Amino acid sequence: MAYTRFSGSGPAFGWRADTRITVGGLRPHTDYTLECERDSYPLHTDAQGAWSGQVLHDTPLCVALDGQPVLYDESRVNAISAAAMLAARKAPRRQAPEAAPADEAREADKPPEKKPEEVVYRQPSAAEPVDALPALSWPPAAEKLRPYFAENQPVRLLEDLSWRTVRSQEGGVSCCFGYRASGDRVSEVLYGVRARGSMVPPRGLQGYGYERMLDGSGYWTLRQRV
Repeated sequence: MAYTRFSGSGPAFGWRADTRITVGGLRPHTDYTLECERDSYPLHTDAQGAWSGQVLHDTPLCVALDGQPVLYDESRVNAISAAAMLAARKAPRRQAPEAAPADEAREADKPPEKKPEEVVYRQPSAAEPVDALPALSWPPAAEKLRPYFAENQPVRLLEDLSWRTVRSQEGGVSCCFGYRASGDRVSEVLYGVRARGSMVPPRGLQGYGYERMLDGSGYWTLRQRV
């Protein structure tokens, strides 16, 4: 499965795995647009500021809010070209006024008006763009967590915005996983098991500590540097 990372500013993040797109770190319950090569599609975030969906017959380029790019596919566009594309799509097309019947003869004698120049964007290339950021590197000790972030919708569980977290059901048990990156390399990972009842870690979770998440749920968590 091929992964494409989306670049952005602030806490916004996202990626594309084949036709599925996953974004997070956006404003909760907010209408965005997913801008593709041929068309635009509405995108509404959930209470955690996340969204996941598919585009089957178009190529995603960026996620926009109020006509400004928030995230963009750095293998196809950069922040400047994404903003230029959005401005071109937002600009209304000018229509020539209808000529009055008495003026039709004079209008026929006028030289043809020049059509506005079309904006032409660079074609997708397999080469790495000069302004591209390095892809996120997963060390061997963290590689086993990578599929969880490709298959599950991101959810914000920690106050620290540098952490990316997801939830998953493992053997009928509610779990959570997280990672934090330094530069473009995963440097720390988090394992969590939903806490129920006792304030003492269950057998097999030695070294785990109790932690209450932003949504009020409690987890036994373990953080490791990788």
